[in-house]
Amino acid sequence: MVKLSDLRDDSWLQIEGLLKAGGQPTRANLAAALRRNEPTIPGIAQDHMASLLTGKIKRRRGGQALPVGEHPAFYPAWKKLREQTQEWSLIITVVDLAKEKKGDEKARIQAAIEELAATGKRRPSPASLRRRYTKACTRWPETLKLAMQAE
Repeated sequence: MVKLSDLRDDSWLQIEGLLKAGGQPTRANLAAALRRNEPTIPGIAQDHMASLLTGKIKRRRGGQALPVGEHPAFYPAWKKLREQTQEWSLIITVVDLAKEKKGDEKARIQAAIEELAATGKRRPSPASLRRRYTKACTRWPETLKLAMQAE
């Protein structure tokens, strides 16, 4: 029988499942699990911690295909959903800004993209933002249609 405490990210059950699937638990989750003073620690977790202590597990440089702490089975779907949401948000934001502008549709979209590029957190270039917007509109025409219809 599974207890509610087994569903936490720092439970030995979750850590063991992540290691068996090929992922790596975060050090914070390992430390939290150790601090609970549970009498049994799964063998795969003991082996992983020993490898951490001896330096056999190295941190890779650059962007990792699977970040530490993410489950290999779920991360690709989560990443895809996050990218889709960002594209939908970009379409809706540009269309909403363009509705406030005057002129023909193409000029309004361009002015909205330039305004968004100037106020964005990462401040992408207008050309880069335009490419992302065009790609998103090509990929999600139904979102563009719904955003244009919304008042």
